[in-house]
Amino acid sequence: MRRRQFLVLLGNAVVSWPLAAHAQQTEHLRRIGVLMAFAEGDSLTQEYISSFRRGLSDAGWVEGRNLRIEYRWNVVDAVTAKTYAAELSQLQLDAILAVGGASTTALRALNGTMPVVFVLITDPIAQGFVQSLARPGGNMTGFTTLELTIGGKWLEVLRELQPGLSRVSVIFASEVNSYADLLIKPMQAMETSTKMVIVPAPIRNESDIDAIIREMHRESDAFVVLQDAYTVAKRRMIIDRGNQAGICGIFPTPLFVRDGGLISYGPDLSDQFARAASYIDRILRGAPAGDLPVQQPVKFKLVINLRTAKALGFAIPETLQIAADEVIE
Repeated sequence: MRRRQFLVLLGNAVVSWPLAAHAQQTEHLRRIGVLMAFAEGDSLTQEYISSFRRGLSDAGWVEGRNLRIEYRWNVVDAVTAKTYAAELSQLQLDAILAVGGASTTALRALNGTMPVVFVLITDPIAQGFVQSLARPGGNMTGFTTLELTIGGKWLEVLRELQPGLSRVSVIFASEVNSYADLLIKPMQAMETSTKMVIVPAPIRNESDIDAIIREMHRESDAFVVLQDAYTVAKRRMIIDRGNQAGICGIFPTPLFVRDGGLISYGPDLSDQFARAASYIDRILRGAPAGDLPVQQPVKFKLVINLRTAKALGFAIPETLQIAADEVIE
């Protein structure tokens, strides 16, 4: 009797094993897309995508088991964005992560209903992606990088590095940067209290970069770089010219500092990719994209390159080093 019961139980177990394995293999597969503004091999891309994947995994979405991701890399212009957006729209995806303005603009132009979560967007209302931050409406929502008060922090850091500072140039690409005034005007409003003159410094080409840096004086000048497609693409030239002239500069993201810039302060963009994964999760579980509020930055990072500081002859105050999230020795 015992032997018979054992055989029956064993038989049931043998039958159940392949059924369980089959159930795992056939778990409902959801499909999402990623339109990435940077090249696949870029270290910045890997940092951002790792944060995004980790966020998905924490929410229970595992590539190859219940999730498939379709990637399109290096979306650097409107033509590429339009091509890749059209490709993804034909794949019947459940949602798309749009990285950058070109990607988001191309998806909006399709006038589709596929949910879109955007990141690395400065002003989604002015750019026509959403109706409001609290109630986006439509099929788009996401995360903005714009923090209007950040200019005051940049000036504060620069003054700590260079007490005699009297003029700050704000470098941005005039042809692609649509939000420069939103940051420059609040900084100019502080000219009296800070006793600094804030000078807009639009650039269109490499000659403009050379000219702007050449006009600066080490003892009284510094510069801020705003992030846009052109300043990111030309970051090494901007950094090299500033360092060669011995000018103090502050940058918007750690990417610039890891490439030799002196210091950066800005939104933690890796954190935004992780939070974007939480929005994708909510959409996959049934939440309408238009009901999810657009979120502004909540985490910021201060990164200092001590090697560059030493080469330039700037003494980094201990208060800044203690406050830094990352220090490059």
